Amino acid sequence: MPLASGSEETISPATWSSPGRTAWLADGRGLVLDASDQTSSLSSQLWYVAYPSGEARRITNDLNRYFGVSLTADSNALVTVQSEVSSSIWVAPQGEAKGARQITSGTGTGAGLDGIICAPNGDVVYTSSASGRRDLWSMAADGSNPVQLTLNGGNNYDPSISIDGKTAVFFSDRSGHLNIWKMNVDGSNPSQLTYGDADVDPQITTDGKWVIYQSSNSGKLQVVKQSLDGGTPQPMTKGAASRPVVSPDGKWIALYAFEETTNRFELAIVPIEGGGPTKLSYRVDSAFGWTPDSKAVLYVDDKNGVSNIWSQTLVGRPPKQITNFTDGTIFNFAWSRDGKQLFLARGSVSSDVVLINNVK
Repeated sequence: MPLASGSEETISPATWSSPGRTAWLADGRGLVLDASDQTSSLSSQLWYVAYPSGEARRITNDLNRYFGVSLTADSNALVTVQSEVSSSIWVAPQGEAKGARQITSGTGTGAGLDGIICAPNGDVVYTSSASGRRDLWSMAADGSNPVQLTLNGGNNYDPSISIDGKTAVFFSDRSGHLNIWKMNVDGSNPSQLTYGDADVDPQITTDGKWVIYQSSNSGKLQVVKQSLDGGTPQPMTKGAASRPVVSPDGKWIALYAFEETTNRFELAIVPIEGGGPTKLSYRVDSAFGWTPDSKAVLYVDDKNGVSNIWSQTLVGRPPKQITNFTDGTIFNFAWSRDGKQLFLARGSVSSDVVLINNVK
């Protein structure tokens, strides 16, 4: 934006799902930023954007995440924060941390980091980068028989499975945008369901007729529903809302709703028919879900560097701690359909300040 005129100018035709901090090169011929694009999605990398041509290229290209940029005076080197996330899937019978055991192996796959769900037949469907991209996989409840479900289709996230166990929905960047796709639960017959600017976090309703998801079009963030057979999206909330999760009994949606009085997103519930949200908690930026009986919303809380799952009832009682882990970070979780086993994507996050030379 030129200071004299105040008119905005687009620097580059490249688009990112979450651009971060920027820093101009000393000669003004480009800038560096941390950002997630449509092919790396939730993994933030460092980018160089030439000015005025707008040509964009990656400086980093790995499974780590980078946040913040600061350049030296001559712009030949930069410092940034590099975060390495390690995630494996664990199972905790009855949600008891003392009996939890790890059921996936391998490093650098980020198992369950971007989604985990239990199928009606007892299998676990989860995300993994074992193929080199973020794909959907399934395995038995004991971790055996892992099978890759999505093949050669970009990056894929956040699976949801119909109550009859036949259909799965997820969001993917394979079309060049983040959109909702559906497929048979074995990975066959994939098809695109939505065509918005950014459609994510899908949930199939218990009657199998609708998919509810977060949509961001023209800068407007809202929760909408659409027929599982396709069609026109229908808004479910009046105000800004995100990350819907349908209760097992099909009566409620837990989501983050924007509260104007506090100017922030807060955990809330709305009836499945839509309407005004009822606030549950001020907590944000953590995974959340439902108890198997739909009487409480579960969320992850971090205290002193350790994650545990807490329960907040719908009738306003004080939150109750469910798990008692003494180490590690919980990224995602899902109960088995019978409520007997809690599956968790948990691991660790390590961060360091790193120096990168030869930026230009």
